[in-house]
Amino acid sequence: MAELGKKLYLSRSSAEKALEEAQQWLEKHGIRLQKKRGKGFLTKCSELVRRMTAAELFALYRSKSGIGT
Repeated sequence: MAELGKKLYLSRSSAEKALEEAQQWLEKHGIRLQKKRGKGFLTKCSELVRRMTAAELFALYRSKSGIGT
């Protein structure tokens, strides 16, 4: 967790909070986040769910950033 915080320029507690929020968002979309000690994280879901969620994330980012408008 400390390494994730370092890469994101966050404190450990802020990184843990961000990860918890991300995990909740992913679970709402049918994606389970699996922690692998010493390895990182894996997402568990079908390819269709992965693609649909990626498209939703892109659309959300696009609308918030003004890309393509």
